[in-house]
Amino acid sequence: MAKRAADAATPEQDFERDVAATQEYFDSPRFEGITRLYSARQVAEQRGTIPADYPVAREAAAAFYPRLRELFSQKKSITTFGPYSPGQAVTMKRMGIEGIYLGGWATSAKGSISEDPGPDLASYPLSQVPDEAAGLVRALLTADRNQQYLRL
Repeated sequence: MAKRAADAATPEQDFERDVAATQEYFDSPRFEGITRLYSARQVAEQRGTIPADYPVAREAAAAFYPRLRELFSQKKSITTFGPYSPGQAVTMKRMGIEGIYLGGWATSAKGSISEDPGPDLASYPLSQVPDEAAGLVRALLTADRNQQYLRL
């Protein structure tokens, strides 16, 4: 059912709702003790009108955060690994590794179009790390789809 014109929110009302939602997020227990350099209003002012959403990252972070808090409260840790390839990321997940990360060493060891492979001196292009992470995420999503298919 379409909204009537009289019920439509103005851009200013939408903005104020965004500021309030951002402030509520900032005030959540997840960020307790965090000092912010920018207000919710300043953050909302920098957003466009089309919201960007990264569901894989958001959902993974939301699921992993309570586990990290639990470990912290118990003064425990987990072993993590940095995969060199997407296949290694899938294998690590299947083996029950709780946390994997993209290490700079893997990015440096592969080299790039403009750089020979070598030690991690962080001299690779800034865009290379997100590009590498995208491959890991795609591999994990594909493995998830395959696993779901095999279950059904």
